[in-house]
Amino acid sequence: MEVDLREYLTKLVTDWQKKRPPKEKLSQVCKLLSDELPSWVKDKDDPKQVAKLLEDELDDLGELEKAQEYLEKMSSEEMEKMDLRSFLIKFQSNNREEDSHLLIRVIYHDNKYGEIDSFKLDKLIALGKIKKFCRSGGWVTIGVDPIRGMGGTYNGSDRRKPSVIKFS
Repeated sequence: MEVDLREYLTKLVTDWQKKRPPKEKLSQVCKLLSDELPSWVKDKDDPKQVAKLLEDELDDLGELEKAQEYLEKMSSEEMEKMDLRSFLIKFQSNNREEDSHLLIRVIYHDNKYGEIDSFKLDKLIALGKIKKFCRSGGWVTIGVDPIRGMGGTYNGSDRRKPSVIKFS
């Protein structure tokens, strides 16, 4: 499905402005992408202007094509439930190499989809922030499906912990 990135960003910004409490400013969530972006976005009320700034920043970061590809792979249900913060997290300016960490798809209790750094999964489960997460075998429902560390044993490698390389 071909989707225009700027139109989708405009939709996410509009939804953010309608649904978020005033203390959660648009400029704050834009900081996920760039430290400079909040000052550019701060006085903008027009979602189309903000979407253009976001798109320009993705282009500057070399992430524009990746963002478009990601958008085209999303199902219409995911697109509808994705929020601006989750979408921007995917393209953070402190973007690490794709293979150096693992992003895990999650569903929050408000049925919004998002992606989190893998090392945050245990904490979010413990805090009761997520309803489901996706692993290689499919979606896992918290409190229903078996989860490592919550009874039972697991003898495989722990891919969620950051690797440590020791130099002699």
